[in-house]
Amino acid sequence: MLFSIVLWSVIFDVHVQLAAIRYVDAQRQYLLGRASRTSIASVMDPAVWAGARDATFWSGLVALVGLGAIARMARTDADTHA
Repeated sequence: MLFSIVLWSVIFDVHVQLAAIRYVDAQRQYLLGRASRTSIASVMDPAVWAGARDATFWSGLVALVGLGAIARMARTDADTHA
């Protein structure tokens, strides 16, 4: 379970970090006169939603697989000692 919590944080953080890099690049392009101004919300909001979605999916999958493995081991152990 702990691994799925850490995984959620890592996946979400990667999405936010990449969005921050895209925002800084967009601002650099704006300051150089190569692009129009970009708001931070227009870059970060989609990244936050995508990060939460992806992190929840993958960490949920890992948690389900882990809980399934624990349940199977418990059944196997109970059958062995019965």
